[in-house]
Amino acid sequence: MVWSVNLAAIFISLLLYRRSAHSLIVLYIGTWIFFPFSAYSYYVSLTPPFHVLPQTWLVLAPLLFIIFFEKKRLDDNKKTSPRVAQLVCVVLIMMIITLAGNSRIDLFFNQILGPTAALFLTLRARCKDVTAALKIQIWIILFSSLQAIAIIAESTLSRFLFYRSANEQQFEWYVSNIFDRPFGTTAHPLVAGLLLAATIPLLGSLSSTLARILTAPLLLYGVLLTETRVSLLIAAAGIVYLVAIAKASFTSRLFFSIGIFAVLFWIITNISQFSVFSRYGLSDRSSQLRDQAYDWYFSHWAEHISIGKGMGYSYEIAKQESLRSSFESSLIQLSLDFGLIVTLMLIFGFVLLLLRRGRDYVRSRGALPAFLAAVACTVTFSSINVQSLVGPIIFVLAGLAVAVKTTSKTSSITEDDLVLSPKL
Repeated sequence: MVWSVNLAAIFISLLLYRRSAHSLIVLYIGTWIFFPFSAYSYYVSLTPPFHVLPQTWLVLAPLLFIIFFEKKRLDDNKKTSPRVAQLVCVVLIMMIITLAGNSRIDLFFNQILGPTAALFLTLRARCKDVTAALKIQIWIILFSSLQAIAIIAESTLSRFLFYRSANEQQFEWYVSNIFDRPFGTTAHPLVAGLLLAATIPLLGSLSSTLARILTAPLLLYGVLLTETRVSLLIAAAGIVYLVAIAKASFTSRLFFSIGIFAVLFWIITNISQFSVFSRYGLSDRSSQLRDQAYDWYFSHWAEHISIGKGMGYSYEIAKQESLRSSFESSLIQLSLDFGLIVTLMLIFGFVLLLLRRGRDYVRSRGALPAFLAAVACTVTFSSINVQSLVGPIIFVLAGLAVAVKTTSKTSSITEDDLVLSPKL
């Protein structure tokens, strides 16, 4: 069963890579959103080493095909390729560390290596088609809108609607008959909050003002229902971004932005006594567990500057130190898994990749704020170190945010010209 699913994923990926490169990325993200790891583990009965998921093969197979059979196409965008190569070198170092430390190589494949391949394929799709980024963004907006609707439905009915048996088997905290926080098909409310919050800036790529007005509140309300505090702040900042780029007077945009933050601050600080807002209280149990984990890290960070033992090692440290929570931050987890130096190299690699290089380089509107929003959301929970869509969505957003050189036929295109509604 596992082999047949993986082989089918490889066949589909090679077919789509040839015919519609951007559709491959859409399928990759869509399967992560609508068919999470818990569902695969339950329905396909995954056992090691088959925790490398089919959606990971969707992007790894085309990359391997390019490496072995189309090497000349590795540098289609000669200015961007060296920076991608620098990031890939850091990822390979991380893989070697994971292999040497006998750590979670399956987790590394699904959350780091596969997403890196997706980033590369996103860039290739954009080099072939100037509207590829917009097509991918519109599909992400559609997927997130469906998730928001699913979250609203779960909240309205006060019951989980998706993958109840699968999630109950996968997660100790999940009880199918006891409804807590809605999260649609993403398998966790924090992941759902991240997805919706990061999608809001992508609405800037829509040419229709009506579409922005209708979709933004839907996504924001979805984030509110997931009761994820940081994601709500990021989502509100996304709304401010949309206001900032809208065609309106500066005074109107300024007062609207101030109003958004004032209402948000009031919600967080004054309404925690109500059940739906109780999680926004600033001194709840989850905050205390985070503080405990953070205190330990900042007392021992100097011991973890050098190379770690690979992906997932931070969980072993938390267990050894008898912490009641994992290190609720992707940045802390990566620095413990791979060492602070390697983590800083990874961050520096992203910074170099995302720097714009000249007037003839363009990025799709909303992609960079969306990437930064997703990264900001990961700082306060165990995100990239679990089997979820966090790693894939961050790397794909990075691929969308990279400024790509326009071709001679499109040399006059600017970022504003790329705000349109292309065919899907």
